[in-house]
Amino acid sequence: MRRGLSNPQFRVFQNGRELHLGEYFTDTVTRRGQGIRFANMTRLGALMGEGCTLVLDELDFSDPTLEAACRAL
Repeated sequence: MRRGLSNPQFRVFQNGRELHLGEYFTDTVTRRGQGIRFANMTRLGALMGEGCTLVLDELDFSDPTLEAACRAL
């Protein structure tokens, strides 16, 4: 919630291939005209139901609890 995840930090693989961003990200424009990209949770949920693999690199930098857990490991 503090920081958005984007490619290459956030990637999705299915059947041994990396999926194109357009398959699980949505582009939108804010009221101020700024373009932003965010994960399409409906599509991502469907991909996960089909057995895809999510790669979340350096997630411990985004969340203090995960950072503590990674340091403990």
